[in-house]
Amino acid sequence: QMTFSEGVEPAFSSFIVIDRTRKHFEAGAATIDRVGGVATVPLQPNLAPGDYVVQWKVVSVVDGHLTRGSFAFNAFSFSRSNVSSSTFA
Repeated sequence: QMTFSEGVEPAFSSFIVIDRTRKHFEAGAATIDRVGGVATVPLQPNLAPGDYVVQWKVVSVVDGHLTRGSFAFNAFSFSRSNVSSSTFA
């Protein structure tokens, strides 16, 4: 989920999530709150551990200004058996 400082025009905005091989991992279109500037990109289930990049392009509903950028994140493997039960209390 990404939050922008202005509302976002869905018709002219795009979001992709890729790995190092440029394989896509979006699981559908982004949900965009046009007024609040919040965009949520659904990801494929069971995302494998590894490095990913989100590339985004948005157009402001306030002034029509195009902004683009990217950021990286890492998905880690998680096993409930490796965590004590008190963690989930």
